[in-house]
Amino acid sequence: MSQRFMSAAILCLLLVAPCACSGDSEHVSLADWEGSWISASSLAEDPAMQPACEAVASTARGYNADDVASVLASWYATGFGALRIADGAIRFYAADGVTLLAECDYEFAGVKMASFGEYEFHWYTFEARSVDGACAEYRHVIATEIHAHEGGMAHWHMRYGDRSVDELIHNSTYAAWWPTLRERGTTAQQVAGEMLASAEEFAAMLPPRLITRLSTNELVIAKHRSGERDTLDLEEASTEQESGRTKLCICRAIGFRIGQMLSGMWDDGAFHPDDVSVVTGWSTDGMREIFEDVLSVAAFAYAENATDSENLRLDDSWYEVTILSTGERLTFRGTDRMYSKDFLELRSRFKKGGATAAPKFVAGRSEVADAVKTVPFERMLLVED
Repeated sequence: MSQRFMSAAILCLLLVAPCACSGDSEHVSLADWEGSWISASSLAEDPAMQPACEAVASTARGYNADDVASVLASWYATGFGALRIADGAIRFYAADGVTLLAECDYEFAGVKMASFGEYEFHWYTFEARSVDGACAEYRHVIATEIHAHEGGMAHWHMRYGDRSVDELIHNSTYAAWWPTLRERGTTAQQVAGEMLASAEEFAAMLPPRLITRLSTNELVIAKHRSGERDTLDLEEASTEQESGRTKLCICRAIGFRIGQMLSGMWDDGAFHPDDVSVVTGWSTDGMREIFEDVLSVAAFAYAENATDSENLRLDDSWYEVTILSTGERLTFRGTDRMYSKDFLELRSRFKKGGATAAPKFVAGRSEVADAVKTVPFERMLLVED
């Protein structure tokens, strides 16, 4: 990650003002966050945000307003739209702010010191007393202190999930995930006003010139030696024959999507395969086929000690790309929006000959294939630089 991005992210996301609970585990309780809050994800794509997104895009090379809105949505993404904290419990609501998704009681589980570059801050951790039903998804909640930036609106950041607290804090998959809670009643116009006042800082936080929201199934490929340009279609690049029937190879389609996202790295907006090397932990034949045979990148390799294809997990879904002409290195990581834990377990059982897993795996595979080829394509791959 570049120092420029790191510093801007700290200033705009993590700089928490001191408060009574700052690092003091003896006096922390969920009551410190008591109140009604809305997720910033419910505001990120509001039309009122358009002027702010345009202002940020105007200072960020290779971005348009839609790209900025997509990045904001990925930073702030939550599976709920609002929450209310009272009496040691959190009620999670849908985007309408009315439909109750889960009500979970929590106990304080301690303070974790975290660092981002040279900066340090605290995560306050909470664990659900019961993980029955809907609360399983919200087993762990970690939160920063409530704070405001230079007189701005009060807010706080959180992460949540059924994975361990240490994973939520340290797993690089979540490095760019900053769900943000704002006081209920906060409007998109107010948030847009803050963004407009800090447009350059927000632009500095954006990842390199990647296209993070794909609205087409075509990839323009530049051929360095001839100077020609070809256009490749997703179906054309990803379709394969299996047992006499035609189907979409998910792995090839994901490689194709990575190529599309990378195309913004060059001034002509085309993908330059001769300027790219790829290393991946996803050890399927489809990955080699898309990068070597279809896209013809300069170099491709599976990671040393990569998990065998039958036992792949979400953590194996990473793709490290190096732009050879500049030395820039980017890592794409699959998210559970693309591969759910249940799907990958079914896949493993099916690959090992589990006949009983076949019907559910085939159905799940069809759903994943549909999601990967549907536009707009977004939030299924996280990107680190």
